[in-house]
Amino acid sequence: MIISKAATRYAKAFFDIAQEKSALEAVNNDFEAIGAAIEKSGEFSDLLKAPLISSEKRVAALKALFEKKADKTTFEFLMFLEKKGRLDILADVIYEFAKLNDRLNNVERISITSAFPMADAQVSAIKERLQQKLSKSIVAEVKVEPGLIGGFKVKVGDQVYDLSVVTQLEKIKQSVVKA
Repeated sequence: MIISKAATRYAKAFFDIAQEKSALEAVNNDFEAIGAAIEKSGEFSDLLKAPLISSEKRVAALKALFEKKADKTTFEFLMFLEKKGRLDILADVIYEFAKLNDRLNNVERISITSAFPMADAQVSAIKERLQQKLSKSIVAEVKVEPGLIGGFKVKVGDQVYDLSVVTQLEKIKQSVVKA
């Protein structure tokens, strides 16, 4: 994922503002909901990015959606981005903001991909092991990818631990070809 420098700067500045106003938790909750809406709703995503939509229509839509529901700090930031013509990078700002919040709270987000649905005990065991190794709280996103045949992959930051059957078979194949 390539994040613009502008999104990183906006996220950092807004993170500092939210911290000063003691609104980090409220803003983070708002951003999680807005981020989910961006992912799920093409119409909402288009509203943020479409250059042909007038500023007045965008402001009216944002007011209708967030003025009464979102924290005042969040709403003011959305209006600021609209004024600057930068609502198109909101998803990236939200992503960077979440990273800053996770760093502050000593949280590491991981992704576990398995061939079959994993039992809660299995996910807990992986999380506990990583908590000990990284000395951080672990938040796991669990996905199912039948193409792995068996086993699982764990992605922690930029590092991937691949314990899938597909990878093991590929390693065996490579060792036979090289022999």
